[in-house]
Amino acid sequence: MTPPSRLFGANGIRTGPDGRIYVAQVSGSQISAIDVNSNTIETISPKGGDIVAPDDLVFDDQGNIFATEITEGRVSVLTPKGDAKVICADVPCANPITMYQGRLFAGECRPDGRIMELDLHGGPPRVILENVPMPNAMEVGPDGMLYFPVMGANEIWRVNPEGGAPEVVARNLGVPDAVKFDADGFIVSTQVASGQVLRINPRTGEQSVLATIAPGLDNLTFVGKRLFVSSISGQINEILSDGQVQSLVTDGLNWPLGLAVDTDGLLFVADGGFTYTLPSTGGLQPAGMLFSPGFPGYTRGVAAVGAGEYVVTTANGQVSHWSPSKQEHSVLADGFDQLYGIAVHSNGAALFAEKGRGRLLSVASGQVQTLLENLDQPTGVAISGDTIL
Repeated sequence: MTPPSRLFGANGIRTGPDGRIYVAQVSGSQISAIDVNSNTIETISPKGGDIVAPDDLVFDDQGNIFATEITEGRVSVLTPKGDAKVICADVPCANPITMYQGRLFAGECRPDGRIMELDLHGGPPRVILENVPMPNAMEVGPDGMLYFPVMGANEIWRVNPEGGAPEVVARNLGVPDAVKFDADGFIVSTQVASGQVLRINPRTGEQSVLATIAPGLDNLTFVGKRLFVSSISGQINEILSDGQVQSLVTDGLNWPLGLAVDTDGLLFVADGGFTYTLPSTGGLQPAGMLFSPGFPGYTRGVAAVGAGEYVVTTANGQVSHWSPSKQEHSVLADGFDQLYGIAVHSNGAALFAEKGRGRLLSVASGQVQTLLENLDQPTGVAISGDTIL
């Protein structure tokens, strides 16, 4: 019904010393390298390896890969021989990372995030900035200043790597999540909410649109003069000189954990940060994603409760009623640990599996009831008549 995925998400990307594009994949928990000429993909760090949920990466002069591991809250180094070790284990929501003149900088993509210089030998980090509202993929500019998008402020800032007060470079963007520099010293920045790729003058903040792709853009890299852009959904596109977009790697499902068929017979796919419908003819159609209005959050389980109406479980620990077409959701229950499968009983109650606490629960009319306890990491639930599976 859907083709196999070539990448399992596409987050931070960086051009390696061999000219290939190296792709960090959070949901796939792997790093891959793409030859932009042959379009072949090689797995560099596999799922189940030492690098877990890599979100961004950078190379040093010896070809070592430094990667942020967002779910582990740490930064690790992977040698060309495949050996890995943690160099900093206290980086909650570790995401942006860059290298400049042998110095390693990393940050935390959270509301009170820090920007830090890390010790390559595992010593304590030096904090450059604190309380930054969700900084993301950063780069040192031609002027030696550290530039980074601030998603929570919808701005791009810069700061002296030695410390001091930050400066605002550009405002009123499309929620920037990465910055790099082109050969002329201009900022090129992906916008995760608007789906635009912007070129910004770092001296004036003046901006122009290089291309518009789709919401969910994540990062970018140059291979020579060629510009490539990644998307959370797993696609990588090249931006041509005339603003046209050329696909290098197409979308694919990342980690589909929930399926439901509504009363009109339409199949719904819950794929974490993205959700889709799949008509009987044609391919996947976007239903909503992390930056869509009214999106309930990273979706795991789903059950249909009408035509185009669903109840879902999310990574936020919530059970919600969601209407994608109306772009709105309401929280039915909250405060759970690792929610997964969900099903709806004929009496209207929603039954859902809580993996973290080993429970099966139900919610109806705002009342939550525990049905079973002491289960071994339950992830799925189904109902057949009066039988709960």
